[in-house]
Formats: sequence, C-alpha cells, structure tokens
Amino acid sequence: MEGIGEPCSILTAIEQEFLKSGHPKDLILCHSSGIGNKRGVGSDHFAHEGMVKRVIGSHWTWAPKLSQMVANNKVEGYVLPQGVMVQLLRAITGKKPGVISHVGLGTFIDPRLEGGRLNAISKASLVNKCLV
Repeated sequence: MEGIGEPCSILTAIEQEFLKSGHPKDLILCHSSGIGNKRGVGSDHFAHEGMVKRVIGSHWTWAPKLSQMVANNKVEGYVLPQGVMVQLLRAITGKKPGVISHVGLGTFIDPRLEGGRLNAISKASLVNKCLV
C-alpha cells in the first residue's frame, strides 16, 4: 500500500531512472508532511546515495530509509515546523521573499541554537532571526 495522495508512479519512475543512469542526482527535497508508509515508498524512493543532497521537511516518520541516510550523514537534513513549511512553500510558489514567523524560537529550530539542522553535514543557515 502506498502513502496517501502521493504520485507513486512518478516517484517510482524517477527512482528507476536514477538506478539506471545515475540521474537525476543531488536533488533537494522539500515537504511539509510525511510522504510514504514506512515500507519503502514515498520519499524513500529517493533513498539512494547521490540521488539527494538535502531534505527540508516537517515530518520524517514515513520515510525511514531517507531518515537513516540523514542520521548517517549521507544527506543534509533540516526540519521546520509544519505550518511554517506550508507557508514557505506557498511563498515560494507566489514568488515571495520568504516567511516571517515566531514559531520555533526557543527550540532547536531557533537559529541561535541548531537552526533545524539534523546532522553534522547540514551547514546552511535556512532560518534567521530578525527584528520586525
């Protein structure tokens, strides 16, 4: 059984192309909720070394293989609060400069702490603190 509302045949085709040709590679995945079913579908179609370089998401439970790659420093991993991630995706599609939110301040999302970074190879600063 696949996950809910995911384009299973498209994800499978992308995975098969990577396994055959090595492309696409170094992808950046962004998601606002878990994609998959904990049994190798959804985001786990992308759990191959070299296929993905960074994942930015809000919910990782449904992609255990990809999560393990992040835990093993094979892929950069970042987490943002789900609501903020949804707003960010909307801002990106609307060609807006970004999102301003207080959500996550004082937690490991806070840029003064870990900035949502999930492992040692995640060096980029995806969140910033600003005074409005």
